[in-house]
Amino acid sequence: MTTLSAIPLPPLDPALGVHVIFVSVPRAEVIFVKLLLESYEGIAAYRTQNAEHLPGRALIAVLAPPDFVADTCRVLAEIVETADVVAYAPTAADLAKLYDDLFDSETKA
Repeated sequence: MTTLSAIPLPPLDPALGVHVIFVSVPRAEVIFVKLLLESYEGIAAYRTQNAEHLPGRALIAVLAPPDFVADTCRVLAEIVETADVVAYAPTAADLAKLYDDLFDSETKA
């Protein structure tokens, strides 16, 4: 059985008010991961951050509210082996793109 440490608990992002968990997922498993997260209604939001950050892999940003971050990490940890999900330490550029995308979409709404 996979332990919770397979997906490290990230600190609270003060700008977003959520915990941001980046995971690298095989492109063939992206829909599975998204549907799994959706099946736990309200546990987390997600977005495909980079559809091809590595050959054949997509980078997904999972945004977990403080009350659900442990549950979110547990769900992700359970699929580490079955869907080849890998915790990904974001670079400064990854975080900057996330902020740009999220805050830019707020100003367009």
